[in-house]
Amino acid sequence: MVQISVELKQEDFKDFGDKINRLSHKIMEYTTQELLRNIKINSPVDTGRLQGSWMVSRGESTNSTTIMSSTKYADYLDKGTGLYGPNHAMIYPKKGKFLVFTPHTGPYSGKTVFAKHVRGIKPKHFVEDSINQTTNRLEEFSIRAIQEVNL
Repeated sequence: MVQISVELKQEDFKDFGDKINRLSHKIMEYTTQELLRNIKINSPVDTGRLQGSWMVSRGESTNSTTIMSSTKYADYLDKGTGLYGPNHAMIYPKKGKFLVFTPHTGPYSGKTVFAKHVRGIKPKHFVEDSINQTTNRLEEFSIRAIQEVNL
């Protein structure tokens, strides 16, 4: 019987560990850029302000990235408001007897509207749609990253 002895040291895997780190960073970068692109494309368009407001923020560690909008209304468009939003309730004025607003689209476009209450807006779910579109391409991003890192 022949006995074989092999000694493995952590240093033997240093190059491989570096490649794995580069691989994960590349996959994350491809995923971030694709998600940003999809969110911009899928954002509802009225004036185009929402589409142009999306930006990427890198976390303190290289393991986190946040995609965010500088607009105050992105979350309302995505999740809905009033009857169609998380509270499932009509929207009433907080002060005074009427809500006062000027729609940018629809039959009352450009006209001042006075309403005792409104139903709200239906959710667009464009963030979830964008995440799903991006997730469907993760395998492609992984393959591309593996080829570039030469694993």
